[in-house]
Amino acid sequence: MIAVEKNLSFFESYLIIWVLPGMALGRLSLWVAAMLDALTLYRVLVYIAICVFFMLYFVMKPSKKIYPITD
Repeated sequence: MIAVEKNLSFFESYLIIWVLPGMALGRLSLWVAAMLDALTLYRVLVYIAICVFFMLYFVMKPSKKIYPITD
């Protein structure tokens, strides 16, 4: 059997630390959800639009590396 070494990042290693408090805060503070739902502009949730923008920005930003074209 081949041994596979798994290197997890800090975030991946302690994912439960981020998930559980987030779930607890979501259940305890329903007013935050109501406030975020009120942030709409032309039927678009502003915070979702901002998150999607930054997610796509970092995925689509051009690379600074130049790759030569080879035959």
